[in-house]
Amino acid sequence: MTAGHSQEMFQPAIDLSQALDGISVKTILLHRSNLQEEMLQYFKASDILHTTLKFKFVNECGHDADDVSRDAYSAFWESFFLRNADGEVYRIPVLSQDYGQEEWEAVGRILIKGYKEHKYYPISLAPAFFIALLKDSFLLYSSQSEKDVIEAVERGTQYDQDELLFLLDRFQCHKVPELTEMASIIVQIAHKVLIQESKYALNVISGAGESVWQIDFPDTESILTMYGRLDPTIPKVKERLCASPRTKEENDSIGFLHRFIRERNTLQLRTPLRLLRFFTGSDVICVDKIDIQFIVRHGKGRLPSIHTCGPMFELPSTYANYPDFRSGWESMLDSKECMEMNIV
Repeated sequence: MTAGHSQEMFQPAIDLSQALDGISVKTILLHRSNLQEEMLQYFKASDILHTTLKFKFVNECGHDADDVSRDAYSAFWESFFLRNADGEVYRIPVLSQDYGQEEWEAVGRILIKGYKEHKYYPISLAPAFFIALLKDSFLLYSSQSEKDVIEAVERGTQYDQDELLFLLDRFQCHKVPELTEMASIIVQIAHKVLIQESKYALNVISGAGESVWQIDFPDTESILTMYGRLDPTIPKVKERLCASPRTKEENDSIGFLHRFIRERNTLQLRTPLRLLRFFTGSDVICVDKIDIQFIVRHGKGRLPSIHTCGPMFELPSTYANYPDFRSGWESMLDSKECMEMNIV
């Protein structure tokens, strides 16, 4: 099945339900090319929130492990933000004729299921969906040039008049505000963009697990704390690497890995198919440690192997030098196949 097939044509590839200690368990097989549609179909069932889920990808060996589940949720939100959301640093859902109440309820269940079972939360989703930090969220929703002109106007410094007019016109504000009015105008625009235009989706998504969100996030500070905790920074990734090198070669390899990570910027860490997603299946920080075991490999097979029962991966200790390490890892991470879960 390929992306773009209608919902009526959807046929779950596998749906094996069983009971373990009285708890319903469902194994779901997903096609990466059609993952968003398939996930939505499964999560239209309200009882799925009370079912333990096990994910498996078509033609991949990894299954029944946290890494695979995190990868499934990460892949869903990657696709959702690309196809059904708008914004720059932060994204907000956009209404679509293809999404009715059932679909938005399914999105809400995917959001809460990923968080409750794996502490996975897509931090690209604008915080304004939970809190009224409209102005700050709006700046992150806007492009860098739009952000620059808004901040310049507020500071009273020089700004590009044409850029300001373009910004106001984009959000249907048909007057140029006075300097003293700028802050309130931004809040009004932000409320329209972040809340009013997506209010239907917001209401349905939040309704899928409103009581849970209220318990876990009783105030604004708790929401901001979660966003900060999950934010994938270089120090957070490095401090989670757990290795016990015993030889010079193993020490060299772990040193190469730390250097490679330092050279990555935050954007690269968040990008799917990059380091954090490769290590854990997730594009946010939702694990306490990443175990490393060393292995001797040579030639074209000298690549790290991810074990889905981890997060744990095998790191070759046979690199001649750092350029040798870097070239191999860059090629691997640039490959679409690097995210396939092929070791259990």
